[in-house]
Amino acid sequence: MRLSMKQITIQKLVTTKATTLWKVFSLVMFTSLYSSQSAAQITSAKGTSSNNSISLSATSIKPIQWRVIIAPSRFSQVAVRSQTGIFFDSSFKVVLGRIDSPIVRQKLSFKGQPTSFSLRENLRIPQTVVKKARSLGLNQIIFQRVFFDSPDNTEFPSNILFQLSSGTIAGQLNIERIQVEFENQRTSLIIPRASQLNARAIIKYKGTGLFQYRWEIASPPSTKSNPIFFPLIVKRQYLLAGDQATIQSPDLPTDLNGNYLIRLMVTSPEIGLTLKVLRYSVKAQLGVSSSKPIKLINLLQPQADDALVKATEFAWHTIEGSKAYQLELYSRPPMSSNMNNQQKDKPITGVLMPANTTRLKLSGNSFNHLSRNQTYYWRVIALSDSGEIVGQSEFRRIKF
Repeated sequence: MRLSMKQITIQKLVTTKATTLWKVFSLVMFTSLYSSQSAAQITSAKGTSSNNSISLSATSIKPIQWRVIIAPSRFSQVAVRSQTGIFFDSSFKVVLGRIDSPIVRQKLSFKGQPTSFSLRENLRIPQTVVKKARSLGLNQIIFQRVFFDSPDNTEFPSNILFQLSSGTIAGQLNIERIQVEFENQRTSLIIPRASQLNARAIIKYKGTGLFQYRWEIASPPSTKSNPIFFPLIVKRQYLLAGDQATIQSPDLPTDLNGNYLIRLMVTSPEIGLTLKVLRYSVKAQLGVSSSKPIKLINLLQPQADDALVKATEFAWHTIEGSKAYQLELYSRPPMSSNMNNQQKDKPITGVLMPANTTRLKLSGNSFNHLSRNQTYYWRVIALSDSGEIVGQSEFRRIKF
């Protein structure tokens, strides 16, 4: 059956109207979808960790769970992401460090229903962040992430607090003891010219904190009368959790003959301790003075085979030309009477003192080098202002 011209015209009008209506409907649906995506936004974000205490002695890794909630206006695919994290002090005024560690999560969201995103990370807290925080006297740090949603790109910050202390290693730095000595554990030495020499300090402490100090030296000729100390080096060192640390001096000068004094000065924290001043003498040659004979030093006390106790006082007569005396204890007397050969048998311990001192009691540090129920041999030598031996006593036996 053939359609009339009128029927054909009506059919075309209906088809055109249907097409127009479909285009309008599609435009409305696209606009609705676009507006719903733009309307999605983050309403809250929160981070939690099962352990908020940071180790002060090693890099900490903390598990964190972030919970981010968005409010979508329609059904759509939404992503939540955070690119970087920043460490702050508790007032958010100081940036302690930052990490570039992205985290992201995607899921479908439904119109009118808040959608929760759970993002997990294992946060690595560098020791550089911890050290900077402790150097500023902080006990807490804040880690912050800023979360963005996609496609709208709204943002929302979230913070988590960490403590810089724990029950075993927390606390202000407290110095209990500092033992200053040369590397061979002696506090006085006679060494040849151009020798390599360093001092060290063994520090016993509790807690953690910044340790500030300087090594100072007094050189000849000031050591002949009133020593004048000059700084060798000024340093800062952060003492982490533990109970002992060792610091070493720079190389000590040994290019000029004479007597030297070395001391450690602690500027922070307050220690309330009196530290040992180290002494060493530099001479061109260990042995006999080339121009003067060696004089005999007469010993006064203790007598041969006396017992050595803390109250024992060593005493001797002074001799002319001496600028310093050194009391020495040996496990056995040197076999040779030649001073050059005697230097090969090193004393177990000894004390160097100025020429105006002719009486002495051993310190606790000297006793630390001795063993109970042993016999030792002691003597006194006299040194010139150039460090040459100008006098010596006989050896006497003493029992400890």
